[in-house]
Amino acid sequence: MDMPLPSDEDWQRLFDRLRVNGLQDYWLSPTYHEAAAEELRKVDWTQQSRSVVRRYKTPLWMVRVKRRVMYAGSVCKQWLYGLIHTKRKEDGNVL
Repeated sequence: MDMPLPSDEDWQRLFDRLRVNGLQDYWLSPTYHEAAAEELRKVDWTQQSRSVVRRYKTPLWMVRVKRRVMYAGSVCKQWLYGLIHTKRKEDGNVL
């Protein structure tokens, strides 16, 4: 069985998707922002979904604030879950 080889367009699409999905944390980092931005300049943005384009076109400070709020909510949820679960263990009501 001979499988057809991917075309250059397929490779470019693959690399673009890897860039936009793998570089977000580096793009948000003040230390690596310029290096990530350099790689993101190679992306063909017309081939990306609207959500991906919006993620990178939103002002940087707004994306950073959103991630911090989501992180804080996650920490609170974990703390509450631990508190409730510990209380149930003490009462002997473990499901």
